[in-house]
Amino acid sequence: MTATQVPVNVAAMKGEVTTPAWKSKPSWYIIAANDRAISPDLEAAQAKRIGATTITIPCSHVIMLAQPSQVATVILDAASKAGAK
Repeated sequence: MTATQVPVNVAAMKGEVTTPAWKSKPSWYIIAANDRAISPDLEAAQAKRIGATTITIPCSHVIMLAQPSQVATVILDAASKAGAK
């Protein structure tokens, strides 16, 4: 990630979302219980706000690198349930 992640262009933050997908589509959210970059309480509040199915995993901020199989399981579960609706 260090080699490929670059700073976000400020212009990207000025875009306006008129119809967020979470208002009309099912959402899933993995809460990283040991996250020190974003508070797990804030993650939980964001997930609740969008009505997401939440999964809490005791892991750091980069859960996709530390627990890839658990992340893949959540993605596969979400894909199978989202396609059934």
